[in-house]
Amino acid sequence: MESLQHKPLVAIGEFTVPQHGALIERCILFISNDTGPMHIGPAVGTPTLGLFGPEPLLRYRPYGSGHVAIYQPLECSPRINIHLGPGGGCVNPVRHLCMKLITVESVWREAQFQLEAVLAACPACQGSQGMDGSAVRRRERGA
Repeated sequence: MESLQHKPLVAIGEFTVPQHGALIERCILFISNDTGPMHIGPAVGTPTLGLFGPEPLLRYRPYGSGHVAIYQPLECSPRINIHLGPGGGCVNPVRHLCMKLITVESVWREAQFQLEAVLAACPACQGSQGMDGSAVRRRERGA
């Protein structure tokens, strides 16, 4: 991370839900595992890339166009049952294998694809470079 021009913002426990929504709304792309904030992304209109383990995608994926779920299917997936507590009924002997199989490269590849689509559709973003190492820090809303 020392080589990054702009350091990522780690906002764990720093904001209320409305503040978190306002922050996510300013993102050009929001990447999250399957958590509450992942669902805020689509709600505020920010393209969202969700990372999923054993959860049923049809139930929990980010809904709407411009949102993508990355998932590595296993024989034991989907397997989550919220009534069984943490782990929700996962029977795989390798804990979190479905998450461990999601590679940085696959997330980066999908993020690049989504960023290209966002930049192509955003008149205010024309001329912004996201794929050559410089960061597109925020999307101008309403432009």
